[in-house]
Amino acid sequence: MRRDGSRISCVVTAMSSNTGKTVVTCALLEWLSREGFSACAFKTGPDYIDPMFHRKVQGVECHNLDLFLCGEKRAEDVLRQHFLRYAGGYDAVVIEGAMGWKDGIGGTPGKSAWEIAKILNVPGLLVVNCEGCAGLIAATDYPVQEIDSGIAAVFLNCCGDEEYPRIKEAVEKKIGLPVIGYLPQMPEAEWSSRHLGLVTACEIDDLKMRLRKLGAALGERMDRDTFAAVFQTDRMKEREKRTDKTEEREKQKERIEARKVAEPTESAEERRASGHSVKEYCPETEPADWDAVKNPLLAVARDEAFCFIYEETLDALRDADFAIGFFSPLHGENIPESASALLLSGGYPELYAKELAANARMRTSVRTAVTGGLPTIAECGGFLYLGEELQGTDGKMYPMCGAFRGKATRKERLVRFGYAQMTAKKDGLLFRKGESAPIHEFHYWDSTANGDDFALIKPVSDRSWQGGFQTPTMYAGFAHLYLAAQPDAVKRFREAAESYHRGVR
Repeated sequence: MRRDGSRISCVVTAMSSNTGKTVVTCALLEWLSREGFSACAFKTGPDYIDPMFHRKVQGVECHNLDLFLCGEKRAEDVLRQHFLRYAGGYDAVVIEGAMGWKDGIGGTPGKSAWEIAKILNVPGLLVVNCEGCAGLIAATDYPVQEIDSGIAAVFLNCCGDEEYPRIKEAVEKKIGLPVIGYLPQMPEAEWSSRHLGLVTACEIDDLKMRLRKLGAALGERMDRDTFAAVFQTDRMKEREKRTDKTEEREKQKERIEARKVAEPTESAEERRASGHSVKEYCPETEPADWDAVKNPLLAVARDEAFCFIYEETLDALRDADFAIGFFSPLHGENIPESASALLLSGGYPELYAKELAANARMRTSVRTAVTGGLPTIAECGGFLYLGEELQGTDGKMYPMCGAFRGKATRKERLVRFGYAQMTAKKDGLLFRKGESAPIHEFHYWDSTANGDDFALIKPVSDRSWQGGFQTPTMYAGFAHLYLAAQPDAVKRFREAAESYHRGVR
């Protein structure tokens, strides 16, 4: 494979979920990095967890591509802009598709991995899971009409070394696409799940070793020539040709370094063994290059309990001249004293309810700041943290910040799951009355006080409900926002922070 300015691009996809797309994506990224390619990754859909695994592969940069969250008016343009921004300067781009190839909104192909691949003109690599005794049937049991021109090749997962030649021949004969490689069953590479999907990457001991094994196994079983022929191209978009690659690479390095500080790079077990603490990764300090006169400081919660945030959202806030400092509600003592705004992201506060409750000093610091008018965004897990009480996974109720009313408990199934359009019923921090934004919800916990400052409606089904809180200084609710596609909301958040910044100075 060449490293002469050409690019490798592919969408790792499947005909359904639970085929091992994340494993194959990580193995592919590891292998490409070993081969000397500078690689980056993307994940379609509103996923927070899979990108964490991608980033564990030799520090690979990963971003989301979500056509629904990019809005209605300029969704395709916004999607392309994000792709060009984050793929620029890399010579290998691997996109992991969400769910099945054409699994979009409301059972349609709309907003699916297939549609995103078509917009970006990136070919698909179909992952087929051959696990079980019916490997041959599993690999060929697809309607030929479903394998459209968007799929360029097939990769077999959980396929035995002896069975591979036979299954490869059968698949190629059946669907007319090349089978370019396979992974055997690798129990040591399996990752467990919980109520919102996979466990997070920083919770898995020896994950880097597992990833190295995956990359080595794939490298031994990949048809390199066919892979290069299918996914390596000299075609570059004109905008990419004009990009200053040196400048772009420096920006990428800055983003990666910022994430290393803000996101644990070791598992909990590895940190304990090495004597490291989360504080080292989420320091309660001001950014080194912060200009306290010009830029308001945004305090962003980021640790094991609060880890669901889009990197594109952080970049949109940086682009608005926020200085960003990270802190840990679990392990810290208070939010940064110089903060002029607060972002409490989603995550797994329910797993750490006891520890969050025990950190009374931090809870008091957050409550005092929020009720005192510090401009605040609190999404899902952050919203639960601001409430009165939260039920832990042990079934017990624990006190939280008490910034507003509401007690949260676990429900039997996902609550208001999926995409929705959210419309403000009154003016507030981020939105004016009547303004709408695309959002998504994904949670098993529900509160006795979800708010009623927004009207929400699901696409296709038109199911509707009320939710969320919005005041002149706060947005809080279960809905996750994609601020990278909401410039007006970012601008208003920045203006509120600037006003607060000047007031406290």
